[in-house]
Amino acid sequence: MKLRILHTNDLHSSYDKFKRIVTCINKQRTDTCLVLDGGDMIDRKSVMISGTEGLAGTRLLAYAHYDAIAIGNNEGFSPSLLKMVKESEVPFVCTNLYTINGEELPICKSIIKEYDDLRVLIVGNTVDGSESYNEFFAFTNIKAHNYIDCVREELIRNQGNYDLSIVLSHAGIERDKEMAEAIDDIDVIIGGHSHTVMEEVEVVNHTIIHQAGCFGEYVGMVDLEIENKRIISYEGKLLNSKEYDEDEAALELIEMYKKEAIDNLSKTLFEINEDLWHDVVNENPITNLLADALYDLHKDEVDFGIINSGILNYGLKKGKVNELQLIGCSPSPLNPARYHVSGSNIKQALKQSLDFEYCLVHRFASGFRGYYTGNLQVSHNVEVIYDGSDIQAVYINGEEIEDYKQYYIISSDYIQRGSGYPTLYGTDYLYDNYEIRDLLRLYLPKESFVSRALQKRFKEGI
Repeated sequence: MKLRILHTNDLHSSYDKFKRIVTCINKQRTDTCLVLDGGDMIDRKSVMISGTEGLAGTRLLAYAHYDAIAIGNNEGFSPSLLKMVKESEVPFVCTNLYTINGEELPICKSIIKEYDDLRVLIVGNTVDGSESYNEFFAFTNIKAHNYIDCVREELIRNQGNYDLSIVLSHAGIERDKEMAEAIDDIDVIIGGHSHTVMEEVEVVNHTIIHQAGCFGEYVGMVDLEIENKRIISYEGKLLNSKEYDEDEAALELIEMYKKEAIDNLSKTLFEINEDLWHDVVNENPITNLLADALYDLHKDEVDFGIINSGILNYGLKKGKVNELQLIGCSPSPLNPARYHVSGSNIKQALKQSLDFEYCLVHRFASGFRGYYTGNLQVSHNVEVIYDGSDIQAVYINGEEIEDYKQYYIISSDYIQRGSGYPTLYGTDYLYDNYEIRDLLRLYLPKESFVSRALQKRFKEGI
């Protein structure tokens, strides 16, 4: 018999392309066909996802008749993970996610699909527990364990109940290769996380590995020829979603879910009494407010707050503010980070920030959903004296910073990882269980913070 596997991964809410993916799947579907997603199918930058607690994503995959979904880090970071799992018509599969206390979650570790007399086991895993993702999973009370150990245990638990094994993995291509080397009993790995474009399959230790890039650009297709319940030949390739027409019903569903989300997100949260404009190359009040909010979180511990304006997309006008505006303004699911940086490295970063060409470069990094890096802005207790493209002096609470002194700053995990401004990289960090959007929601209603955000912190020297 022939078994066809159609698969996507790392869609990141690219629903403009999903309309074409549906058509592709429908045209390529056979009588013996599996349709799988390798995780990160949602992204909370999407209004539709944020306004439906992720359910719009699962509903669309159900409409396209997917058979299983891996849990990506974006699903894991979502406070709606268990709601999505519970209400999804398509099963999520994951072996290596547990509560922080080590208790099992109500998530399928695997499922079995039967085709005539062939039993196909589909085992799921997410990012490896030895990586830093657990620092963020902790905010939703979950923890990832070692993915190789967990997959191996699930294969052993199902021994004798299946003929063919597929691991639906959100660990990344290199981790998938390690898993294939470590476990002899995996027939196929359908991957995600690393956004790897694989024009054809790769075979490691007799395991067929395939992944389909990201953002809905491709649908992966793996054809297996099976005889006596064993794979005797295989072929894998990518199908370009642009070559397919949009599915009209999918388009209608997307519009319906988007309207539902907008309705949910349009309720007024509060009002602001000033226009807080935004700029990616010049000091602006809304980024000043964000720097002040960061500083205020731990003002008794940290020296000051610093943040890049590119983390925000636009400013807010005087008047009513709702969740929909906050999502558009602050789409990046990033967390505050506290850590030490030397005075000289701070000044170097601030100097780079004066270069508008540097500010306008796009630097993609994990969690960042803006486009431009943007300039750096500081909390109200800092004064930066500059002349053209050079920093003359930086004062914290009236005292000039010293090059070799270590300062305890608070920024975002994007900046802490050295993204955008490499000299602000830090290792001794602590993350907060807030997101940047949460800080806007908390501090925009405070009139004192709004008025103080209008005060300039960067001043031209004489």
